[in-house]
Amino acid sequence: MPLSDDKHTLPFSVRRNDRQSLTDQVFEGFRKSILSGAFRAGDVLPSRTALAVALNVSEIVVREACVRLAKAGLVNPRPGV
Repeated sequence: MPLSDDKHTLPFSVRRNDRQSLTDQVFEGFRKSILSGAFRAGDVLPSRTALAVALNVSEIVVREACVRLAKAGLVNPRPGV
């Protein structure tokens, strides 16, 4: 489910009391969402700020997860898009 500008909805969430770090949860959530087809090639993800708000995590957590997603070849970061 892509995010809209009005209401930020993601096909996954994070749990603060989970053993897995928040960064790992965000990375895994996006990885699984991409691999399952919830996000497709060419989809533009919202800004890191919007993602952080939607997931109730810091922008640093989102940035670190995005770096890992890029290294895994799952996203193609394009600043300003």
